Amino acid sequence: MLLSTAACVELEPVSPTALETVVHSVLDVSSRYQYVIVQEAWGSAYQPSVVGATVTMTLPDSTVIAAVEMQDSTIVPTHVGLPNVPTVYRLPLGDSIPLIQGGTYHLRVETPRGHVVTGRTTIPVAVMDTTSGAPVDFDLAKDTLNLSWPRATNARQYEVFVRGPNTMYAAFVDTSVALLGSTRSHLTFERAFVAGTTQRVVAIAVDVNYFNYYRRSSDSFSGAGPIGHLTGGLGVFGSVVPVAARVVNSK
Repeated sequence: MLLSTAACVELEPVSPTALETVVHSVLDVSSRYQYVIVQEAWGSAYQPSVVGATVTMTLPDSTVIAAVEMQDSTIVPTHVGLPNVPTVYRLPLGDSIPLIQGGTYHLRVETPRGHVVTGRTTIPVAVMDTTSGAPVDFDLAKDTLNLSWPRATNARQYEVFVRGPNTMYAAFVDTSVALLGSTRSHLTFERAFVAGTTQRVVAIAVDVNYFNYYRRSSDSFSGAGPIGHLTGGLGVFGSVVPVAARVVNSK
């Protein structure tokens, strides 16, 4: 779900003053595959992927699993100004080892340079909804799309995405949202809905790590930059659960 909505993770540009290891990973209980992205950054936009890292995750039952290194630049779509990501690490989770809501997971990354980055996340407990149903017609001039969902345990907040062929709107909300046809991004001021397109709307419950790192106001208005909870590096190790989904034909 999240993979098709916002990629497996959203990369966040960083500007360290010395060589830093940057790790991005978001566990999504609705996705069959879970990925870890490992990069290096040294005070510039040049953030190459790290090859040869050792990536492991400790499950709630204390079992330790190792990620498999993959060379595939199509897994993580990037935007203008962000580096290409040809190397990713896939965790062997899915049908045989499902993610557990309420479970705490520990991530450990060690690079060939000897840098060690660790993090932990507790997956929110939520009523998962991945069924969007048949597309509904959405008149941008007069309609309002209303979504609501039960409050989740361990969720810091909820994020709503509106995904189109070439656009994506995202905003943090509480347990409901009302989207007008005229809704615009508070960052780019672009419209969330585009006439003549079919768009997917998804709401996810997010843990505190995800919220603190990706909340849009942190770097756009305060200049404080992303807030991380990793030890030994920059980035995020968080978790999400989809709680509502719709498909709309905007007109």
